[in-house]
Amino acid sequence: MPRLHLGLIWICCLLLPVGLMAQQPGYFILGEAEFKGLQVYDVIQDARHDYLFSTNEGIYVYDYNDFRKIGCAQAKSTAVFNFVKDSRGVIYCSNINHQVFRIEDQICQPWYELLPDEVSADVSLAVGQDDMLLVAARKVIAIARQGHVVDRVDAHTRYWGLPYTASNGSVFFHLPGTDTLLRYDRSGFHTGLLRHPASDSLSQAYLSFFDLGGLTHAVDQSSKRMFQFDIAAGNLKPMPGNAAFARSKSIRIYSLGHRTWIAGTLPGTFLLDAPLGAHPQELWFENAFISDVYLDHEGNWLLSTFDKGVLVVPNLEIPDVIQSFRDDPITALYADAQRPELYLGSSKGRLLRYRDRQIDTLSSTGMRAIESIHGAPGFPYLIYDDGGIHAVDRANGAVHRVADMVLKDALVTAPDQAFFGTNLGLYHCQWDRRAGTTLRKIPGLGTRVHFIESCPASSLLIVSTSVGLYACDSLGDMHKVLHEGQDIFPTAMHADDERVYAATQNGDILVIQGDRVTATIHPNQTQHQILRKLVVRHEAIWAKSSHAIYQFGKQGELLKNISRIHGFPDSRIYDFLLLDSLLWVSHARGVQAVDLRMRDAEISRPQLRLDAVSANGASLSPAIPADLPSGPTKIQFQLSSPTLRNKESLRFQYILKGYDSDWTTKPNDGRDIVYNALAPGNYTFEARAENEGRFSPTLSYSFAIATPIHARGWFVGLAILLGISLMAVVFGWQLRRQRKKAQQINELNASKLTAIQSQMNPHFIFNALNSIQDLVLKGDVENSYSYITTFSNLVRSTLLYSDRDFIDFDDELKLLQLYLQLEQLRFKNTLACHIEAEGIEDIQIPPLLIQPFVENALLHGLLHQQGSKVLHIRFTLGDALTCTIQDNGIGRAKARAIRERQRSDHESFSGKAIRKRFDILSEIFQGQFGYTYEDLQEDGQATGTRVTLRIPIRREF
Repeated sequence: MPRLHLGLIWICCLLLPVGLMAQQPGYFILGEAEFKGLQVYDVIQDARHDYLFSTNEGIYVYDYNDFRKIGCAQAKSTAVFNFVKDSRGVIYCSNINHQVFRIEDQICQPWYELLPDEVSADVSLAVGQDDMLLVAARKVIAIARQGHVVDRVDAHTRYWGLPYTASNGSVFFHLPGTDTLLRYDRSGFHTGLLRHPASDSLSQAYLSFFDLGGLTHAVDQSSKRMFQFDIAAGNLKPMPGNAAFARSKSIRIYSLGHRTWIAGTLPGTFLLDAPLGAHPQELWFENAFISDVYLDHEGNWLLSTFDKGVLVVPNLEIPDVIQSFRDDPITALYADAQRPELYLGSSKGRLLRYRDRQIDTLSSTGMRAIESIHGAPGFPYLIYDDGGIHAVDRANGAVHRVADMVLKDALVTAPDQAFFGTNLGLYHCQWDRRAGTTLRKIPGLGTRVHFIESCPASSLLIVSTSVGLYACDSLGDMHKVLHEGQDIFPTAMHADDERVYAATQNGDILVIQGDRVTATIHPNQTQHQILRKLVVRHEAIWAKSSHAIYQFGKQGELLKNISRIHGFPDSRIYDFLLLDSLLWVSHARGVQAVDLRMRDAEISRPQLRLDAVSANGASLSPAIPADLPSGPTKIQFQLSSPTLRNKESLRFQYILKGYDSDWTTKPNDGRDIVYNALAPGNYTFEARAENEGRFSPTLSYSFAIATPIHARGWFVGLAILLGISLMAVVFGWQLRRQRKKAQQINELNASKLTAIQSQMNPHFIFNALNSIQDLVLKGDVENSYSYITTFSNLVRSTLLYSDRDFIDFDDELKLLQLYLQLEQLRFKNTLACHIEAEGIEDIQIPPLLIQPFVENALLHGLLHQQGSKVLHIRFTLGDALTCTIQDNGIGRAKARAIRERQRSDHESFSGKAIRKRFDILSEIFQGQFGYTYEDLQEDGQATGTRVTLRIPIRREF
């Protein structure tokens, strides 16, 4: 039989379920997990095209990324019904407690509650031409946008029927059991009568109106009588009945887009898209209770169900799966144009055949999933692996075992020859119907083989192994095929007449001619995806990832995305098969056929929304540019595109100007785009959506992050100025401090020099030497020698200590004792000295502070005293050293008189220097150091003088 005739037979047989449109359309499920166990009553889209779903547990919103629940304040029950929408996108609904709610910006609030005389068991809603909300119960109530009641029309019976909105915007209500028809338009309510044949009494009628084929029809819910309705004249014309309306006692009619869906109390639905007749259409979705039908802004049909989520039908012309294979998914497909049959391998190892709309089982003894089925036109067998390599005779269906190996790929090269790629290497298989099969291992390829391809132009086998890609000739010679010096490990391979195409891990496709890689194709849709199957056909490359099928041009341009628009679900795609104009796909919900000759709907320009912007967790308005405070900033953008149909094929492209240098592309698998720790500066975020080469308008959002105060120019200048000023102040302060310290040192040194001069004044030296001379003249050699030694020690110690700031207290005490020994010689042993310094140790004091006061006591107090002369010196230690010098001399008053008479300048010579020195020490040590004089008296007569010194100390460590 000629090949053309065979192709026609194949198409007639396998396209039979497609051409007759008897099958229900392909669909996917929205909210399957979110609505599991819930009853979905109603669905609608708001002004943003987000979906609102009414369920028995409340209202859910779907924003194309996430589901979330919204509450209605003061609602007396969770479930609402009767979604309607006005021209501004404001949504209204009601509950069984006679409450009406208003939903705007996805916020639900009570709007109206029926009065007792308005209440009925059934409540329905409609929106008039002027956005007037019409509530139909016992009365029809017109409520303005502002929430006040404009008018009411009483039914005088139980309730008004369901509203019907005509194409001109007028809303009609039938009063059940009467021929009364209520119409609402811009001028208000109007009551009229239905005209109908006298034989068709409406005394028990409950009319529901709907559109079909551009005409208005009505059905009596009670008797299921059908009418054609002339809106202008109000005439009812009887029509033949339709069994679709008679399936359930109570029916629900959804008239949308010139099509009418019929559902009822039983599962399933009918679609009417032709003039009414006596013969019903095929029942669709008979395993689901259809509770609502909605046509969204993209043309998707959304069928709400109980417990099964929302069925989404993107295209009514694409049929659903031929069979679900729910418990045993089909993992491999094979067919060719010479035979009108489709072979299917299952996850449980069954080999099936689909022919004449029937499925036959050829083998059910498999031990593992059949991953691939191999054959060729004119080849009498099909090769597969279900736990061993098997061959099925296509003529009689007989199955025989070929080898006990794991088959990874097979390539038929002649009517009786094939190559097997196995876990043990590459084998050549020869068939002979009498002698059976003969296997020969190809030398040099003993590792696991994954793929085998060849093309007639090169006569080479291209073999993918676990150690790289090899090219083999007919003589068995082979060598590696490398790409940029690296081994190649394809994820899929396919050949045309001249080239071999190999998909790589990063989504690229390598073109191999002969034994070299000659080109690299970068498909623009496969980022972050691994291609598991390639088919090259008619200058196009068909590729499969885990969840989509793509058609690319030879340059990598995307020609078609076979995904949701063709009814594929979100679940895994196992295999696909191209045969002439037919695409067969096996996925998790079954095996489905797509007629590629069907004209694709024009790809609309995608839309993109900037849903939210936040900075460091705080929300910002997407419509208003932001000025953000300084500091590290984390900014987050939430994007979405209002599409169900193109969700898988859509991609986002974005750039943050001021941060990014190139556009970034990401799949539509999550809406959040986050930038962490942005530096100060001006930024503009731009984004657009792309779908198969068409782009949305670019949206942008600008924001600025303030420069920290410390990094601003004026602050830097001010900081430099302040720094310079501070440095000048510090330098001046240090200079003054150093000057003052130098001055203090100079003054301290001068005071010490003065003290030395005071201690070594000529009178003292003269008197000391005279006393020693007197001892020498008396021949008192021993004492004279002793005093000469004492004098020399005093002079040496005074000079030694004069350049020190502190000396040990013991050294100062010894120096004082040397001085007093010489003075006692001067006083001819009439001077009695007592020094108390017990328990004072490990301290240091400034030198030469005490001697001048002792000298004053001797010179001015005791020198002119008649009788015994007593000098008492006592030291006590606290936070400073206290020295008390007490004499029993003539007192300061008599001493002053003697000085004035003698015109002595001793006081000015030593006292001023001592006072200056104590002032310097007080400032240096930040303490009150100095001396006080106290005149001692008895019965009004001077008995001596006491001077108390407070001397700074330094601890020895």
